[in-house]
Amino acid sequence: MIHDPLAPAFPSVSLWTSPEYRRASLRSERVRTALAIAVVAALVAFVVVRDLLAGQASGASHAWVGRSGLVVGALVLLFEAGVLLLVRQAIRSDRNLPGWLPPMSVLVECLVPTAIIVSLTSDPAVGPYRALLFPTILLYGIFIVLSTLRLRPGLCWGAGAISAGGYLLAVGLTSRQFPELADQESAGLAVYSTVAAALMATAWVAAAVAGQLRNGVALLLRLAEERRRIENRARDTLIFGLAKIAEHRDTDTGAHLARIADYSAALAAALRDAMPEIDEAWIERLRVASSLHDIGKVGLPDDVLKKPGPLTPEERLVMQSHPSLGAGTISAITAREEGETDPLLAMSEAIAAAHHERWDGTGYPNRRAASEIPLAARIVALADVYDALTSKRVYKPPMSHDKATQLIVEGRGTQFDPQIVDAFLATAERFDRARARFMDEAAP
Repeated sequence: MIHDPLAPAFPSVSLWTSPEYRRASLRSERVRTALAIAVVAALVAFVVVRDLLAGQASGASHAWVGRSGLVVGALVLLFEAGVLLLVRQAIRSDRNLPGWLPPMSVLVECLVPTAIIVSLTSDPAVGPYRALLFPTILLYGIFIVLSTLRLRPGLCWGAGAISAGGYLLAVGLTSRQFPELADQESAGLAVYSTVAAALMATAWVAAAVAGQLRNGVALLLRLAEERRRIENRARDTLIFGLAKIAEHRDTDTGAHLARIADYSAALAAALRDAMPEIDEAWIERLRVASSLHDIGKVGLPDDVLKKPGPLTPEERLVMQSHPSLGAGTISAITAREEGETDPLLAMSEAIAAAHHERWDGTGYPNRRAASEIPLAARIVALADVYDALTSKRVYKPPMSHDKATQLIVEGRGTQFDPQIVDAFLATAERFDRARARFMDEAAP
């Protein structure tokens, strides 16, 4: 039975927590915040220009929003600028926004019109009744509509509830400050209730739109993910087929690639906390890329590759050419691709080229040392040596797990990266179990 190391699938991730959806929602939030800044800045600029023109016409100051309104606008601009900064940082670091930020921004934005209305009530140029029906209430609707770009219907409902509640709060505060207001307009209560109901209706529409936008984004991401999954599976299957050609020419065991993939993934998982570049996707790429580590052996002659005895110095040089042959082959494939290099092919090339380099710089073909050797190649190097030691070959019997472990420990800091040796020791039992399992599967 031939074990396919590509069998472990990528973990199923909810669409809403997937990196693609996170990036889409962050880009949408960036647009929303920029529009909010533009709206508030335009309002503040309009107020300043209007006051200046009114003051010039009358020869006196005519600040119809008053200083408090301008202060509120300035504070909101600072808040929105901070939100935009956090959004951009989240996009650059590919992380989520803090969980408190979207609800907090909804609260701040939807209470801004309330603060402006309350400041208008005491302005003689406006008066309490006009303040409650002033165009400032349009800000409620604007911020509710902008909330659709968060792609979260619940926040749209929240924006509507906060807006309606804030408006009714402004009505209550104004009525308390000006008791005569209730007698001034008998229809006032009906008008105020209509405004609050209109804000909730706007929130209902915004929530529906946000839901449709969210579903549209989800559909596009799902289709793109399915297409990528099919393409990646076809590519990985082709890579595995090519690797099997090299394996059948070189080894007596049909499970060699499966063991290398399993050993490499185990080491990478153990190194995950210490190496920031390692994540789940990186480990899965390593599973596939490790199968191409010896692809260069396809170009070696049989009398060298399958020789049962020791190699001559000339034959050893031929054997040591296989990393360069393999890297050159993958590089030729990569060179034919347009645009950005496929991370899997880049990792495969690095592994093929450097899996026989040594930590102390005495390996081949390029005598790289320490961190000059790509991390993936350093991991596969240890996995390959362990498999070679514990596998039967025409020229040697298999070595025990304990003896192989002893030799690998002796190579710590000379042949192998010390951190990877430590990771091997932490997962040595898994290596032993995998070795036994794959041998049992290959026995029939």
